[in-house]
Amino acid sequence: MRAAFARAAITRPAALLTALFTLLVVLVAPGSVAEAQDRVEVEGTADFRNPPTLGPGAYSDRMVSGESIWYGVLYTNNEDFRFAVSFAEPAAAADSDLTLEIALIGPTLGQAGSADPVIIGSASYDGGETNLWYLEVRLESDGVLGLEYEIHIDVEGVEENKINDCTETPECTLDVELEGVNAEIVELEEDIGELENAESPDVVQGDIDELRVDLQDAENQASTQRDEIALLCAPETDCTELPELDPVTPGWALALGGLLLLVGLGALGAKLLRKG
Repeated sequence: MRAAFARAAITRPAALLTALFTLLVVLVAPGSVAEAQDRVEVEGTADFRNPPTLGPGAYSDRMVSGESIWYGVLYTNNEDFRFAVSFAEPAAAADSDLTLEIALIGPTLGQAGSADPVIIGSASYDGGETNLWYLEVRLESDGVLGLEYEIHIDVEGVEENKINDCTETPECTLDVELEGVNAEIVELEEDIGELENAESPDVVQGDIDELRVDLQDAENQASTQRDEIALLCAPETDCTELPELDPVTPGWALALGGLLLLVGLGALGAKLLRKG
């Protein structure tokens, strides 16, 4: 009886450790249910004209073989980035007929570096410090085209994409400033028209030229403000709310949590075995 009791006391802690370790593997293993729940579902577009804008995080999408899909990212010159794409299904990842890769495309649609499943590095564009760049995901196949697969996209090193209602934010004044400049443009155009149509000898061409210079300055200012609004509202050219992405748990946080849990399980197991 004593021997049987001792064996049972050892077996129960061992079974508990096995169950807890299995739970740990499920929580932190790539492609697990926990990871899938953390991924934000997105829907890429067929070209660069109206893609969803991604912030840092983990995403999932669906695409078919032979297709390429596009996403936007707000990227600041020379910041370190990491972009990765992978199959959600192990069978697709093991299929040698399929080639999945991601590419960083600049604001002028030039590819920055090579296209691979994982790209790491930095880039720059001389048209401004922070700009709307693009990610193009390509799924090529030497086999059957048109088959659908779930893919995972991981994005690091780009700007956050948070909601900020412009109508409720005191410092958000671009739309008000643009409205004022547009009104100034209308007024200057009216003044120039009146002077050009006047029959009075007092009209001086220099006054008209001066107004035209002011008009050009106002139009340049309006153009700059429209560009700034388009950058903030990307991929739209105008908006009252900036796009928002749900926060996701970074992979390193899951790995660290899993490591700490494993250490704790080891200590618990040793304690239970000593008691047994």
